[in-house]
Amino acid sequence: MINPKLYNLIFEVKFNIATFYNINRIRKKVIDNLRYSAGRTDILDIACGNSALIKKIPPRKGLYITALDMSEENLNISKINVCKDKKIGFIKANFPHINFKDKKFDNVIFSFFLHETNLTKIKESIELSKRLLKKDGRLIIADYSKTKFKALSLFYGLYFKMFEKHADEFINLDLTRYVKERGLKLLKEEKILFNSFRILVFTKTARQ
Repeated sequence: MINPKLYNLIFEVKFNIATFYNINRIRKKVIDNLRYSAGRTDILDIACGNSALIKKIPPRKGLYITALDMSEENLNISKINVCKDKKIGFIKANFPHINFKDKKFDNVIFSFFLHETNLTKIKESIELSKRLLKKDGRLIIADYSKTKFKALSLFYGLYFKMFEKHADEFINLDLTRYVKERGLKLLKEEKILFNSFRILVFTKTARQ
């Protein structure tokens, strides 16, 4: 296994370059929008990577986190990174090709995951997330968006061609409408760095 400190350094450098040092700001906004239940709260983090986001979630009574990633190496690093005062289950799987009990989670997080997939998988992922959410549960999406700021648009156009083959298709998708058409209600949208990134928070209502 790669040295964990080196792995974390590479991971953070990559995301800081890709987000112009906004990655921790984005993680904080994701965490600020989590919904907690009075008793047990279940969070599913899809494509958790090295669990840098999970590491920043404050521990609390009744909190259970499921960290899912298709990379065994990511999960091994995650197990080293996260605090021992949180109850975390690690699962190696390729979302959405996984079986979970319906209405299991209070929060489902897609943090820089959807832009790595094609439109078919985005649709499947959102539909499965809706099924997995409890009543009033939240789907939180943090990812790239289409900026009108020319210099940033040029940078990300080149970056996507080099490193993110599905990202250009993703940012041209009307993601808010796409998710709402699949039955989730938009609670909040936050834009970062001239709309280069968005935090979208959706909820599942009682009728769903």
